[in-house]
Amino acid sequence: MSYHQGPINWPQVAAAGKGFAFVRASAGTLTADTAYWTNRSGARAAGLAVGSYHFANPDTAPNDAGNEASWFLRNAAIASGDLIPVLDFETANGLDPVSLATWAQTWLTQVTAATGVRPIIYTTPKFWATSMADTDWFA
Repeated sequence: MSYHQGPINWPQVAAAGKGFAFVRASAGTLTADTAYWTNRSGARAAGLAVGSYHFANPDTAPNDAGNEASWFLRNAAIASGDLIPVLDFETANGLDPVSLATWAQTWLTQVTAATGVRPIIYTTPKFWATSMADTDWFA
């Protein structure tokens, strides 16, 4: 969930049998999701397990992956009992597969070091096949 979905009726979500929600904390290095804290607290209050995610916006700027990881860590609450943090990885922005893999490795390593939890990657099969050259390095 993110601000894109508008206000969420979290009790209704829980009543529909949903048990968890991933909530966007950040995107790139400049965007903090304006609905993050409302969605996080609403989902938790409704009894849902909650996880935080970052929408990647990789580019060739120096230390971009590290800067995005730092931005995520500044804007997300990663607490005991939360779901594993997520890297939402759907945009290549012209980077080749090797550069994207290195970018993702850097982001994941930095978030793991800061949280003690290895994040998961959310993506599409098409993105992984074309932009990541179907790498199995992350498996």
